[in-house]
Amino acid sequence: MSFQIVRYGIHNRKIRGNCRMLFLSDLHNYSHGEFEEELIRAVYDAEADLILIGGDMVIQRNPENGYSEHFLKALKDCPLVCYANGNHETGVKKYHPKRYREWISMLEEQGMIVLNNSSKKISVNGTDLRVYGYEAPLSLYRKFKRHHLSTAELEEAVGRPDPEAFNILLAHNPTFGDTYFDWDADLICSGHNHGGVMRLFGNQILLSPYGFPFPRYGYGFFEKNGRSMIVTSGLGEHTIPVRIHNPMEIILIELKPE
Repeated sequence: MSFQIVRYGIHNRKIRGNCRMLFLSDLHNYSHGEFEEELIRAVYDAEADLILIGGDMVIQRNPENGYSEHFLKALKDCPLVCYANGNHETGVKKYHPKRYREWISMLEEQGMIVLNNSSKKISVNGTDLRVYGYEAPLSLYRKFKRHHLSTAELEEAVGRPDPEAFNILLAHNPTFGDTYFDWDADLICSGHNHGGVMRLFGNQILLSPYGFPFPRYGYGFFEKNGRSMIVTSGLGEHTIPVRIHNPMEIILIELKPE
């Protein structure tokens, strides 16, 4: 197997009935070769109520992205899928607009809900979920710079959290984790870091995509004021095709009543 399945359980007073979710991110048009069917089967075998996709399923410089398209089309019989852009989708939108329109059309033809600075309310097993997708501007991805995102800027992009729902924020870039928590997301799902090339000291990663060592929200599970954040190492490789103590993964999240 070229990937692992990582499980997290979250208890929250807003949850009325159990909900199983899969979180996938950062495929980067990577081919899992002989394990491709095993990956697809693992997604189906999870029997999730909802699939969350956190962006960077494509590569900006390769607008065709055939491997990613094959994988996503294979999920056509899965339950509801919510898809939010990462910086590579945003890059395709900027530099290959025709291909981007085709990509979004393909996702929507599969029945996927594309959430870029928008949200969707979903009811699962008696629980109201609202899924938000935050598409950060490319300026916030510039390397070797310290960036800042305010809660006001995030609110301007996606709106305010729903006081009646369990709020899930798909935010590709985990650097702004404190802002996501302060915005009052109940669950934040991020990727982008690819596990930092190498993992040290348990879940501590070596390097962020900005080029800085030991980022605060590098990989794994984080909690703050009763809220949760998951940062995945992703399903593919890009730029630095090296993984040390850092396997690819899909995330299985079980929401349960408090």
